[in-house]
Amino acid sequence: MALLNRRHSAARIMQTTSRILSCAALLALAMVFPAQGQDANSDPKPETTKPETARQEIKPEIIESIAVGSVTYTNAEVLNRTRTDLFIRYAGGSVNIKIRDLDKSTQLQLGYSLADPATNAPQSGAGLPDIEIDPRYEELAEQIVWETKEYLNSLGPQAVYAAGGCVLLLYLFFCWCCALICQKARYKNTALVWFPLLKQIPLLRAADMNPWWILANLFPPVFAIVYIVWAFKIAKARGRGVLTGFLLLLPVLNVFAFLYLAFSDPLPEAEQPRGGKILTYQKQPRRAA
Repeated sequence: MALLNRRHSAARIMQTTSRILSCAALLALAMVFPAQGQDANSDPKPETTKPETARQEIKPEIIESIAVGSVTYTNAEVLNRTRTDLFIRYAGGSVNIKIRDLDKSTQLQLGYSLADPATNAPQSGAGLPDIEIDPRYEELAEQIVWETKEYLNSLGPQAVYAAGGCVLLLYLFFCWCCALICQKARYKNTALVWFPLLKQIPLLRAADMNPWWILANLFPPVFAIVYIVWAFKIAKARGRGVLTGFLLLLPVLNVFAFLYLAFSDPLPEAEQPRGGKILTYQKQPRRAA
């Protein structure tokens, strides 16, 4: 009996062990096969996205407008570009454009550097140091000029006439102020103040200067010296101090000093008459008896 019990317990142990091993094998299979299934399902996803990125990379470069002299190409597709040439395709066919024939703004828009010797003509003054200008400032200047031209072209004739009328009124006001300065400085012949450049003759005469100094306009350095002398002399002729003459030399402030000389009160008639002599009393010597 004891031997039978031992055999029965050993059989139970072996049966339990086999069940445990079979369960472990099933768990291992369950962990391996789902992972492989997920990998197989995830493989096609990158294949569907790759063609989309490839299509975005080969998108052609389209330029709305390219002006070469008097010819303008619209909706041009860039086929190829080099340091000296640009190959485009437009509605009329294909064409080769030289980079040097494009204006500066178009060169900057296409990504070319203005300092590139291959895209610019040789400049004179060899041996002088090259001054490099930031292309951003060049592009900004070109944009300002272009926008200004477009704005002026968009204005109607009425706006142009109004601007011309304002300029004419300002010029007439300036001539009137010059006439007032000459008259209050005791110089009455003011007919020339209404003419460009000739107005300097009565202004020089009012400052007690030779009218031939008008020829100094031909030599800017000499004209600057003449203007400095005239500023202090016209202030003295109007009975004003050195400060007024100094203000005539300063930007912005010279406008207010000029208006001050034109509209301030004139000197009394008894003080420094123009064109006359100052009479002084001299005591006559007595004759000997």
